[in-house]
Amino acid sequence: MLPLPGAIARSTSFTVAEGRAAGLTDDQMRRLIWCTAGRGLRVQAGHDPALAELAGLLTAVTGAVVSHESAAQLWGFPLAPRPGGLHLLVPLGSARVRRPGVVVHQALVREDEVVVTPVGPLTSRVRTWLDLAQTRSVETMVVVGDHLVRVPRLAWEGREHPYATLDDLERTIRAHPKKRGIVTARAAVPLIRVGADSPPETRLRLRLEDAGLPRFEANRVIRDRDGRRLHQPDLSNETYRVAVEYEGAHHGGEEQMLHDVRRSRRAAEAGWIEVRITAADMLGTGYAAVRAVRQALVARGWRG
Repeated sequence: MLPLPGAIARSTSFTVAEGRAAGLTDDQMRRLIWCTAGRGLRVQAGHDPALAELAGLLTAVTGAVVSHESAAQLWGFPLAPRPGGLHLLVPLGSARVRRPGVVVHQALVREDEVVVTPVGPLTSRVRTWLDLAQTRSVETMVVVGDHLVRVPRLAWEGREHPYATLDDLERTIRAHPKKRGIVTARAAVPLIRVGADSPPETRLRLRLEDAGLPRFEANRVIRDRDGRRLHQPDLSNETYRVAVEYEGAHHGGEEQMLHDVRRSRRAAEAGWIEVRITAADMLGTGYAAVRAVRQALVARGWRG
C-alpha cells in the first residue's frame, strides 16, 4: 500500500475534498481506503469511526448540524445513548440529505441555536434539550433540565456558570410554539430545579413530589437550631427538618462511610432526621423511597 501524504497519513478518515487537497487522486483513494459513510467520505479499512469523528465528517460534506440524540451525547447530557444513527438537522426548505445510517430532520433553526465546536456544528445545549422533547418523557426532560441549570462547583469542574438558565429554556420554547414535543417541554419547565447534582437525585425528588409529599429543596445548606451550618444534603425540607441522601456509588468507601455517619450524627443532634435512599429503593415506582421519606415526615408531625 502506498503511504498517505501529509495530514492524511495521520487521519483515520477524511473527506474526498481533503484527500484531493492533500494530493491523492480519486483512484488512489479508491485503492487505499474504503467508503463507509456515503459519498464524499473515506475511512481507512477496518476503522469504525466514533460518533464525534463521524459527526465532523458528515457536517463537513453536508453542511448540516448535529442535533437531537447525537448532539445530546456529544454535549455529555446524562442520558443513556439510543441506537438509531447519527442525527443531523437542516433548515426548513433545504435539500434532503440522504446518507446511510443518518437520521435527517428539517426544522426552523435560529443562528444562536448553533454552536461551532471542534467536532463540528452542533445545536446548542438548550436547542438540543428542546429537540429531545420530540421523543423523550417529561421526567427525562426534567433530568436534562436540572443538568443544564445546575450551578457548577468551580474547583471540580473548572467552570463557574450553569450551561443555561430557566429563562433560556423558556425563551427557546417561546421561539418555537408549534414545534413537535413543545407540550412535553412546557410541562417539564415548572419541575426543573437549580441544585440537583445527578439524575438519581432528580428522579427521587420527582417521586416525592408525585406522591404529594411536601416540597424538598436540592442541595440547600441545612443548619442547627443556632444557625450554624451543618452540610448540604441532596434534598431537605426545612419545615419538618427532614434531610434525604441518595446513596450513590461514591458512598461505598470506608472513609466516605465514616464521613457520612459522623455527618448523620451531627444532623440528628441538631434536630434533623436523615433518610438514606439506595438504588434498590428506587426500583419500579420508587415506592420504598417514598415510604421511607413519608415515615420521617409523619414522625415530625406532617399529616398530609
